Amino acid sequence: MSGIMFCVNAACCACSTVSCCCKCMRCNKASTRARAEYFTMFVVCAIVAWILRDHGYNGLKRVGAMEDCADEDCTGRGIVLRITFSMAVLSSILMCMVIGVSNSKEPRAKFQNDFWFLKWLALAGITVGSLYMSNDDVMNYAYVAAVASGLFLCLGIILVMEFAYAWNDSWVESYTQTDDVNWGRLIVFTAMVFYGISISVWVLMFQHYGGEGCNYANGFLIVTVILSTIITFTSILEVVENGALMVSGLMVLYCTYLCSSAIIGLPVDDLNTCTARHSSTNDASDTAIYSLGVLFTIATVAWATIRSASQGQKFGMLDKNARTEIKSESGGDEEDGVVEQDEESDVEYNYAFFHFVYALGAMYVGMVMINWNMALVEKDGSSHSVSTWANVWVKIASQWICFLLYFWSLIAPLVCSGRDFS
Repeated sequence: MSGIMFCVNAACCACSTVSCCCKCMRCNKASTRARAEYFTMFVVCAIVAWILRDHGYNGLKRVGAMEDCADEDCTGRGIVLRITFSMAVLSSILMCMVIGVSNSKEPRAKFQNDFWFLKWLALAGITVGSLYMSNDDVMNYAYVAAVASGLFLCLGIILVMEFAYAWNDSWVESYTQTDDVNWGRLIVFTAMVFYGISISVWVLMFQHYGGEGCNYANGFLIVTVILSTIITFTSILEVVENGALMVSGLMVLYCTYLCSSAIIGLPVDDLNTCTARHSSTNDASDTAIYSLGVLFTIATVAWATIRSASQGQKFGMLDKNARTEIKSESGGDEEDGVVEQDEESDVEYNYAFFHFVYALGAMYVGMVMINWNMALVEKDGSSHSVSTWANVWVKIASQWICFLLYFWSLIAPLVCSGRDFS
């Protein structure tokens, strides 16, 4: 009974918090308010999973299938996977409910924009039920989550590329309109910062993870440096009209992040004879770096999930030419406490695609929080695991796709000269 009351109180608090934040930030449009609710749900679930992973052993070892867990690693990974599983299940259910919704006047649109208290309760209920999933079933979900995380990274690549081009175009436009040389200096300085960070990471990776016997780390880093050099020089060629040093710098930085993340996740087995990364370790600094990394991931993945999902038209999910702007009767001004129905003619974003990306983001943050270590050991000595090489190859494959897509964006106007890429 106390557990039920806790879930009810938590749901009420979450709904009230989002309502207050939306009122303060004047996000009174229905579409904006809905995305703020989902954003809050994503971040709250991620933080709860993180806390339970690190500090919930004493309670979790007495609940459901986690009674069979042999240690804190088992319960910690188990609760993270179960919570993200619940998020993915709820998103999948909502996705099926809102497929084909074109405006907020349709009855099914309420499943997207209303019933927040019931959604929080449903999420809590699914989470409680998932506690009784067997560890073997959790590992089956972990395998699916690893594949889905790779797909999320691919969607993220398109999002990062779009953001990089928009950022560069905005600053270049400011430079051309004002003739202020400081804008040009800022563009060059920002590009140098991106490249400086990337080069620093390369050096640190070679020092701490490379060397004799570190064939995989050495190989991944060398390929990253070579491909980064290729796209950088390609972007500054005169024949490449849409090349930009700042865009290249940001893409190189993102690919460097994928490479370093893959190298840090390299498993220790017969295929990886590197011993450099096991010497001179500092537990305190490693914990601090990892904690900052998890916090950064929660924030960026939550934002990327909401942002990329709301930009469904970029992936062919919504006809942007069919959009109609709706203004309030007061000329567009929002009144405090009144929600403006801005989707009565057309939806602001594709609801079904929103939940598809949301589910992928939930599974990805779950993989990050367990450091892609998909293994659970039970008290009887039985082990349930998925090869940790999945982590490595998902990220490396995503990096190669990132390089390929950006390189194609540079040369496509030259190869397909008859098409309009504006």
